[in-house]
Amino acid sequence: MVLNGGRSRQLAALPAHIEKHHGTNYLPLVYPLVFYTGKASYNAPLTLWDLFKEAELAKSFFVEPFKLIELHKIEDDELRRHVWSGTMAFIMKHIFARDILPFLRVITPLLKEIGEQNIIYIENILWYLLEKAESSSVEKVIGFFNEIVPEEKRGEIMTLGEQLIEKGRAEALKALDQIALAKLQEGKLEGKLEGKLEIAKKMLAENLLDINTVAKITDLSVDKLKNLLH
Repeated sequence: MVLNGGRSRQLAALPAHIEKHHGTNYLPLVYPLVFYTGKASYNAPLTLWDLFKEAELAKSFFVEPFKLIELHKIEDDELRRHVWSGTMAFIMKHIFARDILPFLRVITPLLKEIGEQNIIYIENILWYLLEKAESSSVEKVIGFFNEIVPEEKRGEIMTLGEQLIEKGRAEALKALDQIALAKLQEGKLEGKLEGKLEIAKKMLAENLLDINTVAKITDLSVDKLKNLLH
């Protein structure tokens, strides 16, 4: 639909503006102008809101101030009272903890209840955790979830965990190759090793993966990686 294409291009202009004008606090005004080249008279909606059954309600969602929920101001006990919304909110509240596992154990009963009724929700939680959390051990997080879900669903959890680990490995290897290539282009024949050390140090510093997983990805020994931490 022409409307969708016009709106998407309108929004696409915003990141370019922000990148060009570093430090700006405001978005530019983008005037939507659509050239229609069809032979028949144009009869599609002219506004985004006309695509919704409840047009005024939809408009209010977009143009009125959004509902802000500051999780750090809500007590953990209050979040745990709400199984379906509070569980995810609790995890989001503590997602940047040095180790998320102790917090997960606190809500084990809630996670088990959810797992018995909706395994997809559990998979979404696991996906979020492995993407965002700073846990010292990816395998331990996956193992924890494998224990709390019904036995017949454990295979799904392990498969998802393996996919996420592989995704992280692929992204790390891509970053590694980019660093190594840059250093080789600078005339450093040792660029591949330096690239490995640099990406390994970054992953360890940010707790992206545990040290054993980093060792597998980079082909560096655990002892060499431990030296990077000192």
